[in-house]
Amino acid sequence: MKRLAQATDQLLNGLRSRLTSLQREGARWLVVALGIGMIILGAVVPGTHSEAVAALVIVGAGLVVVGALLPRFKEAEITLKGFRLTQDAKPEASPWLIAEEKALSRVAELVLPDPSAARQVVEETVEAIQEYKDPIAGAKRATTTFRTLVSFLERTNERLWIDGFEPPATPANGIEALQLVEFPDRMAYVLRNQGLQDQEVSEILRRSPEEIEKARQEVRSKISPYVGKKGSDA
Repeated sequence: MKRLAQATDQLLNGLRSRLTSLQREGARWLVVALGIGMIILGAVVPGTHSEAVAALVIVGAGLVVVGALLPRFKEAEITLKGFRLTQDAKPEASPWLIAEEKALSRVAELVLPDPSAARQVVEETVEAIQEYKDPIAGAKRATTTFRTLVSFLERTNERLWIDGFEPPATPANGIEALQLVEFPDRMAYVLRNQGLQDQEVSEILRRSPEEIEKARQEVRSKISPYVGKKGSDA
């Protein structure tokens, strides 16, 4: 039993120094296979060696889990007592994305009736843009970023609707009145309201500039009776 424990500990020590490189090399299945092998070995150890069986099964199961999850984590540590995974620190947002975040937040706040949901959507958008594997060309940054935002806003807007959100029967201001407008037109109006041109909004929403301008005028007409009331800045 002592020899088995020593051999297992030596194996783990060797693996600790290799796990980071294994992740980079894409050889995580080697770790999984080794774990499965240890579990099988534990199954054939005579029943009188219960501690040895437990050690082999625990470490083997740990290796299987670590091997499966290794690509998502920076480091992994395995011991007879368990295992620990350490994630990579999230990279800092690019300066241009930080500058864009204020505009993203304003759009989300105008489109969604729930401030916390709006903040969550902006966070998801920034995270999604940061995780792009290929650099986004300067000319495509606004289109890609706002198109990602719109996708998350549409999903969240649908969730709020399913959850039972109902717009106020009598809006107190222009912002509340926006909730009376269907999402596609609301989105077109808000993007134009934030200074994006018809052509830019057309590319983001994949609608013609004529449709964008028509939607903007119709939304403006619908909310105009409520604009100018206290708390309105739509």
